[in-house]
Amino acid sequence: MTPNRIVITGAPGTGKTTLIKALKNEGFLCFDEISRAIINEYQLEGIPNPFKTHAVQFSDRLFTGRVQQFTVAKNSSQKTAFYDRAIHDVIAYLQHTKSTIPNHYIATAKKNTYTSIFITPPWEAIYTKDNERFESFEEATKIHKSLINTYRNFGYTPIEIPLESVSNRVSFILKKLL
Repeated sequence: MTPNRIVITGAPGTGKTTLIKALKNEGFLCFDEISRAIINEYQLEGIPNPFKTHAVQFSDRLFTGRVQQFTVAKNSSQKTAFYDRAIHDVIAYLQHTKSTIPNHYIATAKKNTYTSIFITPPWEAIYTKDNERFESFEEATKIHKSLINTYRNFGYTPIEIPLESVSNRVSFILKKLL
């Protein structure tokens, strides 16, 4: 049984990972954001911001990882799977930087579809930079717009999650899915 595939996307520092953790605590199948682990690997090699200096290789690794997450969910007995970002996010980031998008990214994104897309809007009150989050709040706001445009270009209508407590945000998501 293929589960309902629910994406939690949004700009950096908007609470996606916190929501995924809360949904995981509710017993849902959740796939974590993989970029932090990949960034950490690059940093161990002395490359502090791989998206800026190794955008193609970094994006390929993210893309491959997100396709793997999509595939793993096919074998799940769970009714619903939540993703902290998805295949389309790689395309959105490349579009944001005006980079060339490989044709196979687009073909794969068209073939591997999701049930619902939820987007966390920029929220300056909770935004912080860290070792893996390099963008300014202004840049995060631009990335948000790129994410919305990318998902819309693939035929999705992203549902904006309100700027509320984690429990209210989780309730909002679950109510929309019922």
